[in-house]
Amino acid sequence: MKLEECAEALFQCLPADDLRQMHTRLCKEMHRRVPPWVLRATISYVRKNYEEVGYTIPHVKRGSPATGESGRWFAVLTERDGTFYFDDQHRDHLDSGTCSTVASITQQMRNLKAIVGVCQQYERSHTRKEYLADLEENFDYTAKRAARVLKFIQREMNDAA
Repeated sequence: MKLEECAEALFQCLPADDLRQMHTRLCKEMHRRVPPWVLRATISYVRKNYEEVGYTIPHVKRGSPATGESGRWFAVLTERDGTFYFDDQHRDHLDSGTCSTVASITQQMRNLKAIVGVCQQYERSHTRKEYLADLEENFDYTAKRAARVLKFIQREMNDAA
């Protein structure tokens, strides 16, 4: 089962409310049982190769869909030059996905900063300690920037509502 073939079939399965619905549709579209990992690999493939595939699937809010929420997973058409096309109806899902992604980045950077801080305590080499301190500082900076971006996006979303 080639990912290119799955990507073509997956386009026909969108929009979808959640991964389970997308997986069920993909199995029907391909007329065979598709392991769940193939769906996740196909989504990654589409996101990395959107110029070749002709569409991408934006990151979406994590968790189960809220009551009345539909079409969270959707295709965004792309051109070979990297231009994206999407409808205003998808804007809320796109904003929620952006918030979810930036929140994940914020937490990952904080966790990495903490881990690198612990590594520094046990490092014997002065040079390595300096490199780790620099890395810790960069993680901290990125976490703070991501947190500011997240607050800005959330404020914009709340103002629009």
